[in-house]
Amino acid sequence: MNYGNRNATSLYTTEDILTSYCVAVGSSIFVALAIRKALSGYTKNLTGSKMIVANSVSSFFACSTAGYLNAHFMRKTELEKGIDILDSEGNNLGKSKVAAKKAVNQTANSRFFLAVPIFIPPAILYFIEKKNMMPRNFYAKTCLEILAICFELYFAVPFAIGAYP
Repeated sequence: MNYGNRNATSLYTTEDILTSYCVAVGSSIFVALAIRKALSGYTKNLTGSKMIVANSVSSFFACSTAGYLNAHFMRKTELEKGIDILDSEGNNLGKSKVAAKKAVNQTANSRFFLAVPIFIPPAILYFIEKKNMMPRNFYAKTCLEILAICFELYFAVPFAIGAYP
């Protein structure tokens, strides 16, 4: 994924790609464990949809932190050397570190917002459970959970992607 999401006009080494991947994975694990530890007193007695909501908080921060840091570390070459600035005809006018910083920050922020839809299925399930409408049958409950995830993927993810131009 890192190789495919890189800026093709900037040179990246295997070390750059490996470093950004390790930072993303390491930060995700650290944040998830830290949040679970911080919330352990609160979550030890939770069940059902309340536990799902609590888990989604941990997942959100782990995923969003990983995406944000991955984008920054993957694009560090651009931050150091700048990105190409083109005129309306496609002629290269030079490199700009200011434009690179803006582009990298927008990319990193969009990766943060891509994790927001994680909250949709737990919210749907929480409200259904709160209204005592949660199916008791395992298969019906599983179908409802899958439907909530499909709703998230079909509607929420495109809105999150469209948050930044």
